[in-house]
Amino acid sequence: MNNNDISTQTNERTWKCALYLRLSKEDGDKAESDSITNQRELVRNYLKDFPDVEIVSERVDDGHSGASFERPAFIKMMEDIKAGRVNCVAVKDLSRLAHRINNNTQGCVIVRTVDDVPLWRPANVTRFLRDERYTGKLIAGKTSKGKYGIKKTTFHPKDKWIVVPDAHEAIISQETFDKVQTMLGPYQQRTIKKVNTNILAGKVFCAHCRHTLRRYGGLQPKYVCGASMELGKKCFTDTAYNADIAGVVLAALKVELALAHTAKKQADKHKKLLLGEREKLSGKIKRLSADVLRLKNSGESLFEDYTYGKITKEQFLLKKAEKSDIIKETEAEIIRLSDEFNRQGQTSQRSKRYDKLSPFEKATELTPEMMALVDGIYVYDSTRIEIKFAFADLREQE
Repeated sequence: MNNNDISTQTNERTWKCALYLRLSKEDGDKAESDSITNQRELVRNYLKDFPDVEIVSERVDDGHSGASFERPAFIKMMEDIKAGRVNCVAVKDLSRLAHRINNNTQGCVIVRTVDDVPLWRPANVTRFLRDERYTGKLIAGKTSKGKYGIKKTTFHPKDKWIVVPDAHEAIISQETFDKVQTMLGPYQQRTIKKVNTNILAGKVFCAHCRHTLRRYGGLQPKYVCGASMELGKKCFTDTAYNADIAGVVLAALKVELALAHTAKKQADKHKKLLLGEREKLSGKIKRLSADVLRLKNSGESLFEDYTYGKITKEQFLLKKAEKSDIIKETEAEIIRLSDEFNRQGQTSQRSKRYDKLSPFEKATELTPEMMALVDGIYVYDSTRIEIKFAFADLREQE
């Protein structure tokens, strides 16, 4: 088959067309208003110039507003489109389809469907009307991916796209497309923030083989051990539900918070007692330091007494040795009291676990901030879970 044969087959395609006629209640309340009759005649006469269009059905919503898509005939027409019985719709103007599409053109409009197009929901209709590929253009380069293994998608501005006109058969003309864009107004890009709804991601492990548990399921996600399934290991063969694990973690954090709160109260009480003890120690250290200074200064006067013959050499040496011993003992006591003073100061600062947990005291569900306090969740079976917290070292210090 040559290229001419292919072109001939494409051009001879027959479009299965549905006529869609609509009039609002405000426009008339006859059994079938003149406007519906006029629409029918106008559209049928218009289609006589399109031999490739075959009228297979006529859908009429007489007395129904275009503000809603909940119209009997419109719904039936959409069912025909989904079933493949219709792939082309002819209307007097686009406003017959919906009020939002205010058409200023004269004559009729043919809206042809594309194979495998999903449901024509309002959002989809708008997306189709915005898609310039239906004018026959080939458009590429809208987005690009990063390196292999990186899922990030980069969206490029329109002036960076690759556009090839007349690349395939057009469904609508460029002129009609441009008029529709003017009616719809400027396109506003919506920013959609992707949120990871799996609050336990990367935290749940098999307690037997230490592999990450595999999460699956829709409304009630659950976990199974992939190693057990793939390698035949006899480890976690039960099923643990995401909601159950999250509930256990939340309860465990609440228990840790209660314990930390109790420890803090005890620490605060102990801190008050230590504060008084430290004040006493500080006073003793100051007094002993003054004694050492006084004894060292008195050594000079002792030497003067010996120089001027007030005391003998034997008396001088004996008193000097006595003062030296007293200074050594006093300095040793100062060191001991200083160590005790510093130790009590460190003890009074240990309430860091409560500081980490207290912001979540009224929490009713897990948050990413709370999960940051969890290093890992190890599942033995559906009834036994072990949780490793990131603040375990702080608990041991209390």
